[in-house]
Amino acid sequence: MQKIATQNDRDAAIPGKTHLSSRLSFFWKMADAVPLNLKIIGMVVGTAILIGTFTTLQVYRAMEQESYRQLREMSRSIARELAARSQDYILLNDMFGLTRMLKDAVKNLPDLRYAFIVSPNKEVLAHTFGSFKGGA
Repeated sequence: MQKIATQNDRDAAIPGKTHLSSRLSFFWKMADAVPLNLKIIGMVVGTAILIGTFTTLQVYRAMEQESYRQLREMSRSIARELAARSQDYILLNDMFGLTRMLKDAVKNLPDLRYAFIVSPNKEVLAHTFGSFKGGA
């Protein structure tokens, strides 16, 4: 008596095929058990979640880049303003007035934590770090 080879017998002859085949078979049985309207709802909800996540990440990245750009611009603007205001104090060698101007700037600008003025010789002329043990 001859045995007729079935699909399962042929799959068993290929190593690893039975495991994959049984998993796919299980998946298709489960997929067939779900009604069509639930499949469509699942696809719509999944797509909405995917698009929502992608959009949220893109908006977050754009906002982060814009925030850093604005912060850099504000820092440069404050530095230019302090540089322009400090010229007279430096020309008159008024280090007390220069330090007072920097302390007022730190006090009046809540985003400014500290300020300092450096000479072309890399010497700190005035700062707002606390006690100054330099040449002023």
